[in-house]
Amino acid sequence: SLNGPAFYGLPVNKTFITLEKTTNPLRYDEKIAAGGVGDIAVFNPEREIFWKVS
Repeated sequence: SLNGPAFYGLPVNKTFITLEKTTNPLRYDEKIAAGGVGDIAVFNPEREIFWKVS
């Protein structure tokens, strides 16, 4: 993204992520452990997600 860094006056990222479409919806835990600070609730979009970061 170029607009976010430009808006906040930050440098543009030099790395990329790739999204991969899956045949079946992803399954994920409702919460994930965050080291010594406890658990973090995962955002529930209330619909199936067919994309993952690869």
